Amino acid sequence: MKGRRKKEEGGSRQRVDPLRFLHSSFCLLTSLLCAEDTRFLPPPLRPDPAPVAIGLSSALALGVAPSFEVLPGGELNAHEHGIEFHPKALLGLGWDGNPQTAPHADGDAYTRLLAGADLRFIIGDRSRFELGGELEARRYADTAGRDHVGGGLTAVWNTRDDAWWWRGEAGALREDQPLAATANAVSRDEFRLALAGGREVRVFGASALVTATAVHYREDAPGFIAENQDRRTLAAETRIYAFAWSRSALGLRLGGGLTRYANDLANNGGQQLIASVWWRHQPGDRTWITTEIGASAWRWSDTTAGDPANSDAHVTEPLANIHLEWRPEEHSYLIVGVGSELGDGAQANAARILSATLSARLRLADRLGAALIGRWERRLDTGAQPGFARELRRNTAVTAGIDYELRDGWALRSLVGWEDSEADIGVSYSRPTATMEIAAAF
Repeated sequence: MKGRRKKEEGGSRQRVDPLRFLHSSFCLLTSLLCAEDTRFLPPPLRPDPAPVAIGLSSALALGVAPSFEVLPGGELNAHEHGIEFHPKALLGLGWDGNPQTAPHADGDAYTRLLAGADLRFIIGDRSRFELGGELEARRYADTAGRDHVGGGLTAVWNTRDDAWWWRGEAGALREDQPLAATANAVSRDEFRLALAGGREVRVFGASALVTATAVHYREDAPGFIAENQDRRTLAAETRIYAFAWSRSALGLRLGGGLTRYANDLANNGGQQLIASVWWRHQPGDRTWITTEIGASAWRWSDTTAGDPANSDAHVTEPLANIHLEWRPEEHSYLIVGVGSELGDGAQANAARILSATLSARLRLADRLGAALIGRWERRLDTGAQPGFARELRRNTAVTAGIDYELRDGWALRSLVGWEDSEADIGVSYSRPTATMEIAAAF
């Protein structure tokens, strides 16, 4: 293909979609609904070409700048390609219509600079270890107190054979994007450890996942006391599935979790149990549908604010999700999902969440594509603070963009976005954004 480099052993290097992140940016919580097939196997150990992701994002945020994936423009290898080193950088200019997420905050321009590197080790033909780090600085032209310095570290280990696979992951992230639960833009640190493994044979498979997370908030906000919100969670789940009739699979998911707050006087810790059944079917060569139904049950140490009128020390919530995926060609797709779940409460033990997601991309030319992502959710707290009604928050986030691959190692994108968070009690705001970014990886 014109403008493409050749691999050392022959064959053309295929172009990497710079907005591949759109497939997973706003997926529903369960990794089942984000899987591209029924097997839950990790990605190949050595994808070719292997893109470099620039920019990390958080599951806690209402709307964030998604990762930018770029095909490396250089061959910085050693030991017969067993070690790869990829420096990376991003420069962006943008406008934030509400940098403080207050009802009447003035918009402001900002610059964003990100730099880092990825290191990859290929161990034999079955194992791979990846280490990545980046530092990000964002500076506003006129808004005092909103400049931010953050970044993250990630480490991932994959190994597999013909039937078994294992994956270990560790990560740390510092960011300050508005929270989906409260809309407060507060600086925070997030830490995550995960270990997963599974086995698949001809007609059935099984997998297990254990995850530990910690969130530490670094500043207060109106109605938000940082030391009361710091928390630790531990979760585990197992999946068992079997291939049913033609192009279908049927499975069972069982899991549980623990949540603890650093200051139990303000928030209650709890335990969770979850059970669901799912069905995934491929009606056509380029179309998939996944449905899941079950229930999530939580038991907290007390009701919200210790008020018996809340009756939310024990909460059971139906779990229902449906996910539709259509891929008419290699770099074009349409993905739609709707679902219900139990998540973080703004001023209560938890919130009942209804959500709808959209992710779409259209390949306009060989190196040019247009994309759209969106999420809407309704969050109703399970309890209320004394003297107040239960918090009800409605969040809407939409991002549209165009990406262009200048050449291997260089890519350009332009994004416009709109966030709207409306609450009955807490802070409400609208936030238009626009950015122009250029990224490089070698």
